[in-house]
Amino acid sequence: MSIWVAIWSAVGFLTYPFYPAMLPKLQKFLEEVFKEILGEDKFTVSLTTAFEIFRNNLTASVLAVAFGIFLGLAPLLAVAMNFFIIGFLLSVFVFSGQAHYFFLAIAPHGILELPAVLVASALGLRLGFFWRRPPEGRSAGKNLAIILKQILCVLPLVALLLFLAALAEVFVTGNLVESIIK
Repeated sequence: MSIWVAIWSAVGFLTYPFYPAMLPKLQKFLEEVFKEILGEDKFTVSLTTAFEIFRNNLTASVLAVAFGIFLGLAPLLAVAMNFFIIGFLLSVFVFSGQAHYFFLAIAPHGILELPAVLVASALGLRLGFFWRRPPEGRSAGKNLAIILKQILCVLPLVALLLFLAALAEVFVTGNLVESIIK
């Protein structure tokens, strides 16, 4: 999964210099995503906003795990899309000489959210390949049961990290961005 992250981050980063016209399209896409998450309300520094972000991220993570059963395609696509966007946005900020703003906006919540999303995606990928090379003496069915148990043990930690990340995104990142904009 780490290699996949590096590839798609690099693809996103290298896309902006060659296709800067993609920026307005990406901005529109991200606005629509936030509108879907928050409804018609704008981003506000509130517990309600944090809960909506948490709910969205948890749902996306659980779906990445569950739909990983289809050869791990859903988690691979989710990671590719998210890290392409991160790489692209980093490139926008680097080429405008404002990389520090990118890191201020991403670091407070990203330090919790990104590992949680990657763990969920890795679990989905693992689920997608439960049938491939089970350990000696273990059937694919037994291997699936073990992987499902691992998923059930790890998902609460993913949920906790996503909850803390949502709080950081709203109350730390949100305040940072508001103070930068002012």
